[in-house]
Amino acid sequence: MKKWTKLELEGVKKLLEEGKTFAEIADVLGRSHNSVTSKLRKIGLKSSYNKTSDWTKKELRKAKIILSEGGSYLDISKELNKDHGLVDYYLRKRGYMSGYQSGKKKRKSKYESFNWVEIQNFYDKGASYSRLVKEKGLTPTAIKWGQDNGKLKTRTIKEGVRVYLDNNPRKSNEKDIKLYRLLCGFKFNVYDYPNNFNLSLIEEKGWYKAKNRGDNPNGISRDHMVSVSFGFKNGILPYYISHPVNCRLMAHNQNNKKNSECSIAFEELIKRVDEWDNKK
Repeated sequence: MKKWTKLELEGVKKLLEEGKTFAEIADVLGRSHNSVTSKLRKIGLKSSYNKTSDWTKKELRKAKIILSEGGSYLDISKELNKDHGLVDYYLRKRGYMSGYQSGKKKRKSKYESFNWVEIQNFYDKGASYSRLVKEKGLTPTAIKWGQDNGKLKTRTIKEGVRVYLDNNPRKSNEKDIKLYRLLCGFKFNVYDYPNNFNLSLIEEKGWYKAKNRGDNPNGISRDHMVSVSFGFKNGILPYYISHPVNCRLMAHNQNNKKNSECSIAFEELIKRVDEWDNKK
């Protein structure tokens, strides 16, 4: 293997500063890409241009097209101006195999041979993500490949909750109530919706904090207007109970007094949720 000269290494550093990828540097130096990648990583130099996290949906679609036409990872790195090593790592991790290998026939992904019809039917009958892994022998990468290539249509969070409730009849036991309460927890930040909440209450009284977590018993907490208890007893999807329109800010001691009572009718909540969702 041809030794690297000091002049080459100095030139490489300048090229990296200009945002050049390893593949582009290999072309400039007339060396193989693997040789450049191996040498530069050994001495601690890394390509700072286009990390794997910078991929957009448009770029991924373009990469799929290139692979479907028999292109290689190197073709993709040149087309998208990304480092070849990172392209290789990113696509292999997601199950996308290079279709061009030194004149050989196009390689199909190993996931092509899976019985996706049977897997989809199994999933549609209520199987969970973890059951696909355990009972069908799929890996998370295989599931991702199935989703990306239209082989497996997975449920949304809303649909997932419905399937769970349909397959797990609600019983008044502590385990079911605890799970339902967890699903109904508010998962948004009130500060993202300043027009929907009276944030001055928080500025005035602060958030409620238990004695062992800051001790502010008179602070503000978030209240479910249609209560979690009502939702559990009536089989209401957690999507509605945890929705921003079902939330209001109020003093924690008043929230405790309200307990499981509802401050609005469920029909009114449905109306508000529909109006909110239609604005998106």
